[in-house]
Amino acid sequence: MNKLDNTNINQDEEFNNLQVNKIKTDKLEYSYKNDIIYITNINCKYLILNENNSDNLIITKDKNMDININLNTRIIGTKYKILFTEIQKSLKITCNINDKIIGSYKLHNNSNIVELSEKENKLRKQLNIKCIEEGNEIIYIPHYDLGLYNGGILELLYIGTNYNNTPEIKLNQLDTTKYKGQWLLNGSLVGYINIPRLLNSNNNIGLKIYIHKTDKKIYYVTSTIENHIYFNKLYNNKHILLFMNMNYNKIEIIDITNNEVLYNNIENDNYNMKIKKKDNTFMNIENKLNLKTGEIDSNLSIETLYNIDAKTVNNIINYNIIEFKIIEKISGSDTILIDGYMNITDINGYYNKTSYSSNNTVNEINCENILFDTYNGFSIKDNKLNYII
Repeated sequence: MNKLDNTNINQDEEFNNLQVNKIKTDKLEYSYKNDIIYITNINCKYLILNENNSDNLIITKDKNMDININLNTRIIGTKYKILFTEIQKSLKITCNINDKIIGSYKLHNNSNIVELSEKENKLRKQLNIKCIEEGNEIIYIPHYDLGLYNGGILELLYIGTNYNNTPEIKLNQLDTTKYKGQWLLNGSLVGYINIPRLLNSNNNIGLKIYIHKTDKKIYYVTSTIENHIYFNKLYNNKHILLFMNMNYNKIEIIDITNNEVLYNNIENDNYNMKIKKKDNTFMNIENKLNLKTGEIDSNLSIETLYNIDAKTVNNIINYNIIEFKIIEKISGSDTILIDGYMNITDINGYYNKTSYSSNNTVNEINCENILFDTYNGFSIKDNKLNYII
């Protein structure tokens, strides 16, 4: 291999069989070797990576593994590339207690999955998953449908503090940004992005609300419609988007720290869920979240926004919201764990029909990003969900 001549930048150089012409850069980074670390059934439970593993390729050799990776270094410039060559059960990436993981990854839909009732144009289904503003404690993906099909790749780079410095030891340090470091993550994962092709009126919908009791936040909400699971849009970890003409007749509240079902459609000795009535008092939610036209509980102020026969929007102000509160009973008293609003969207307002139009195509929803959500792998260290699909 010839040495790159920076003094004569117009010359051609052959570099690893790549013909290079007029490089305008101060430094070309390359290495003569890439060490490979294979993730196997033997080491997958707790794989520790440090600065000595920087620039290594980490490749899954076996399949159906629960992978747990610990980033055990604070040396700036340490980087890893993880390749998912086999389908996996779950993935957890943790780091130093004072560090956070920032960045984003793209979630691509697995186009090999045969879809019947879900939205078509499978190759267009791609979502950008981002961290929260201050960064997250871990990456946690508990199921292959959420991003662990073969073909995914994640890259991690330790960039240090906000000042790109090595974090200092926390010792009476007033500027906390000097001892908190950051791992920058980017990449692409392959999962199953489940978006319904049509939203039809339905009598039997399961609604699951995944919460963290200490943080007093909702982290995920899913609806099960005819054995298909969709992620409901969630705002500010407490406001939920639901749909008109749906009967949410099975409601569960689940603790993400231990998978315990706290509430299962009926008040129990420890937990309850209530919704607000017209008279500003609250009633138990069981059997009251039927949002089908003509069957809505008279205590709720919910109106149809769209006339499907005339194909016109009704001339009314949208007040279709329901205030709710999740309650924990402590020493005989009701304590509010989480309160928020259910925003009710009329599915007919999106020209959603079950019949075919004149050109023999189905009128599909084309604004999925404001109607549906997805699982976010940027999470908190207490997240121990083992099943969400």
